[in-house]
Amino acid sequence: MVSAQFVGVNAWVAQLGYNQDWKTPDSLSQKLIEWHGQVKTFTYTPDDGGQVATFDALVLAGQFGGPAAAIHSATVNLPVNGQPTFAAPVGG
Repeated sequence: MVSAQFVGVNAWVAQLGYNQDWKTPDSLSQKLIEWHGQVKTFTYTPDDGGQVATFDALVLAGQFGGPAAAIHSATVNLPVNGQPTFAAPVGG
């Protein structure tokens, strides 16, 4: 009997949580629509001074709308091309 094990490639996803902003020019809400279908380079810098991640991701349009009389928060998942690169924070 022959046994084989296959390991797939990591599928990285950048999950962005944000408040929708349809009034401010160049807000993330508007950029997600403008850039939909394009690959863009992003840099994630954590507030706690942890490692900085840089990655290329396919931009997808985000959510539009939400509950009445509330801040419309949203989450968008952007597929990452390849793997992010990680580096120490500047000055850290």
